[in-house]
Amino acid sequence: MPFEVIDPTNDFKVIVDGTEITYDATPADATEYSFSGTLKDGGYEGGTINLGATVINVDVNIILEMPFTRSTDFTYPSQTINIKTLNTDLDSMVLMLKQLRSLMNRSLRQPGHGIRQISGGCRPKRRAPASSWASMPMAIRWSRTALAALPSPQP
Repeated sequence: MPFEVIDPTNDFKVIVDGTEITYDATPADATEYSFSGTLKDGGYEGGTINLGATVINVDVNIILEMPFTRSTDFTYPSQTINIKTLNTDLDSMVLMLKQLRSLMNRSLRQPGHGIRQISGGCRPKRRAPASSWASMPMAIRWSRTALAALPSPQP
């Protein structure tokens, strides 16, 4: 497996010929898979997917798809902190960012619509006529506190 895994039952999807199969510690048929990997710091550094049945001439896709949730809340003030838990939390955030990057790399994009940096902030490269609101780029405005996305005009 080409990426780290925190929870092998929940962090990725296995899709065989377009059909998602489910995790089971002891898979019984072609609709189930198991996972084995090298344990490292509260997660796994890669691993192996074992299908419940032999498959021939099929496409198998393993897709990182972990939930965007926070699993740990560190109390404040606290005298101690569990470094292993903190490290696992940080690893989860990095995996979520990798997942977002993968989604962005696989997304469709409209050519010719982007933003360019100009003095004082960001502005769209060009504006579409109000009648073609669907083809307008999302406007971005810079403030000292945050970069805020403005909603697209409604028809």
